[in-house]
Amino acid sequence: MPMTTSNSNCDNWYNPGDPHGLGVIPLGVINGDAYGVLINDMQSCLALVDTTKLLAAPMGSGTNVVDPNYDLVANGVLKFYPLQ
Repeated sequence: MPMTTSNSNCDNWYNPGDPHGLGVIPLGVINGDAYGVLINDMQSCLALVDTTKLLAAPMGSGTNVVDPNYDLVANGVLKFYPLQ
């Protein structure tokens, strides 16, 4: 997760411990794509990950890691929604 966003409720993202704050929305529910849903440990922000766009994102050479110069938010891969 990017460590800064445009919303202070979503800054400094840390994943929660057990139970993990992770879910999946199957294909076809939103515009035909599958999405990952995460909540941060403070339960102040929800992140929606378009997995179709994530899989199409440029990867680092010889890796399964998204190129660090690729902006996930600007390219619609990742959206943050404040909860509080």
